[in-house]
Amino acid sequence: MSNDMNYGCSIWENDFDNLTSNNKIREQIKQSLLKAINKYETRIQNVKVEILIKQEEQQTKLTGKHVKKLLDINITALLVATSERIQYNDRFFTGPFSYD
Repeated sequence: MSNDMNYGCSIWENDFDNLTSNNKIREQIKQSLLKAINKYETRIQNVKVEILIKQEEQQTKLTGKHVKKLLDINITALLVATSERIQYNDRFFTGPFSYD
C-alpha cells in the first residue's frame, strides 16, 4: 500500500477560518469532497454532495457558552455494480476548538 499525501479533503483546512463566508467555505468543502470521492472511490458514480453549515451554541465549564460551526453532510451516489442508490449522512463540529 502506498502513502498518498493527497488523500482526503479540505474540511480541516477551513477549521479555524472565521473570516470566510459560510457560502464560500461550503463550496470549497463540497468541491474538495467531490474531487476526493471521484478520484478514490471507483465503486460509485453520479455523486452529489450537499452541505449545510449552522452555528450552534454549546455550554462549557469555564466560559459558559461557546459557538461552533456544525456541518451537516449528505452524499448520494449510485453503486456501479448494481445501480443501487446509496446515501451517506454525517454531521460534526468544526472550530474554533476549545478544551475548556
